[in-house]
Amino acid sequence: MNDTKDLTFEEVKETCALLRQMGEKTTPQNLAKELGVKKTEMMRFINEHKNHFEMTQWRHKDKYNHVTKEWVIVDNVYADPAYNPDAPEYVERKKGEHIIRLCKIDYYGYIYGCHLAEEPKAWENQDADVVKFLAIPEVKDIIKFNFGGLGDSYEVEFKHAFRKKDAEAVFNAMIAAKLTPCIYDKAITRFEDLVEG
Repeated sequence: MNDTKDLTFEEVKETCALLRQMGEKTTPQNLAKELGVKKTEMMRFINEHKNHFEMTQWRHKDKYNHVTKEWVIVDNVYADPAYNPDAPEYVERKKGEHIIRLCKIDYYGYIYGCHLAEEPKAWENQDADVVKFLAIPEVKDIIKFNFGGLGDSYEVEFKHAFRKKDAEAVFNAMIAAKLTPCIYDKAITRFEDLVEG
């Protein structure tokens, strides 16, 4: 077994990407197994460097809609927390910028919609166009999506999200607010980029 002090953020990020390519979940348990560290040590490493990790909480529900299992997925790893939308350092870096980062809500290649990868507090003290964009009805404070099939489904909550059918209206509102929409740090120039798998 390795020691977590030997781990680098780049190594954890690469392992996440490789697990995704193989169709595996990027849970702390799977990362620990691949990186040769104890599960508890991996979780301790994540907790000690939480501003470097973007995480999502998942819930599995049975056919009676009871939560039977919960787990955490590592969505992304950042060497510099200033680029992690979940970290306070990111909000500091974003002050005065007009870039808005989005993540697709993807289930086996089917796009359900997108969610803002940053909290709206990153946009406080912005001009009236940005404030107007944040108030559009298509962008919901919380949207719940159910994934899976009958008897084997789970629910995921996304903050500041919009559904696939609203992508064009949201994209047009971003452009009108002079925002540059980005998916995974790549600027997009057409609304179809938000909904294509």
